[in-house]
Amino acid sequence: MSDEDDRARTTGRRRRQARELDGPLRPTARRARRLLGAAADACADDPLVEAELRELQERFEKPLTVGLAGLIKSGKSTLLNALVGARIAASDASECTQTVTWYRWGATPRVAVHPRSGRSWESPAMAGRTGLQVDLRGAPVDEIDHVDVWWPAPALRTRTLIDTPGLDALSRVASRRSQEFLATDAVTSAVDVVVYLLRQVRRADLRYLEDLARLRGDDAVATTIAVVARADEVGAGRIDALVSAERLARRHRENPDVTRLCGVALPVAGLLAETAQTLRPSEAADLRALAALDRHVVEELLLSVDRFRRPSLSVPVSAHARAELLDRLGMFGVRTCLALLRGNQLDAAALTAELSRRSGVEELRRSLDVAVEGRDRRFTRDGLGRMLDLLEHDDRAPEVVQEARRLLAATRPLHSESVSAAAAAP
Repeated sequence: MSDEDDRARTTGRRRRQARELDGPLRPTARRARRLLGAAADACADDPLVEAELRELQERFEKPLTVGLAGLIKSGKSTLLNALVGARIAASDASECTQTVTWYRWGATPRVAVHPRSGRSWESPAMAGRTGLQVDLRGAPVDEIDHVDVWWPAPALRTRTLIDTPGLDALSRVASRRSQEFLATDAVTSAVDVVVYLLRQVRRADLRYLEDLARLRGDDAVATTIAVVARADEVGAGRIDALVSAERLARRHRENPDVTRLCGVALPVAGLLAETAQTLRPSEAADLRALAALDRHVVEELLLSVDRFRRPSLSVPVSAHARAELLDRLGMFGVRTCLALLRGNQLDAAALTAELSRRSGVEELRRSLDVAVEGRDRRFTRDGLGRMLDLLEHDDRAPEVVQEARRLLAATRPLHSESVSAAAAAP
């Protein structure tokens, strides 16, 4: 069986198992929310107990909170943009993410900066070609606690995304803050899932993953996803780069040093995924113009990055526009687009859909969907357990207590194997 066939079979199995896991839990979560609400109603004469039960009930309504972690330039901001569907997190050749930054749903764009001491302030919410430029008012990044970004992206309705400084950041304060923020005990952590970006498994990666596993507790493995980031670079930009990245991800899944720390390892070409969500009509037109050239001309264009950018080439797309395509897609993305467009009448929507599929980001989204199942199972277990503690010697809601006991007994504990099977079947 070829690598492509194996990849297709694995993808199909992931989808089937994700559906199998997701289906039965939703009624369980709804029942748990209903029981917590009924218990809160019954305790209306006890404000403290009612407030705690309401808080446990409301946890189910919150978006999944996903923290992106990794070493410097591992591709965190690019992947975040791909998941959001907009280029809002700054990503270029420098160390961009210097503060913990929350990206949440908001009807209108808004940015708030929160210093470690003193009053917060709002920054203009203007996204340029390289993402948002946050105004820190000259304050050193070490004095900034975090930044909040509200953005009207549909994806943020169900997921709150958190970009963190590199765990080996030049600023030791920023690096330490990332570790402390991500590695808070899972019971009190604001982060439901950690997506850890890596390429080769280095000693530093294992050290940080071990810290996460130790401090996040029993659910750490099930709530940590390893992503072979910048997967298009694994194969040096060749058209089969993602096949090479999938082999690497498979080796990570079979590596005991990784499997004891992460529930799953997936390959994702972040730059391709980001551009698939933000491809402009003019860029699609330039790609179609290049794909329409004689095959031999296209093959010569794609020999190297320098060749593709060369100003002296007589092709219908300017050197500046070609350089922009490379910046937005990388060599792997350009090769993939031209291969897809040659002989195929793909409109911009069909092209972006195919790029998104090939980037691997859809597999990551499915893994995050499965993570919602795990989170709701944990909320059910913890919320009903706490409710029973509060109402143990209380006769105000006996039927609610009995049903809660039955539901709690039927709710299986969260195991990392379930998430792993759904998101990364071998």
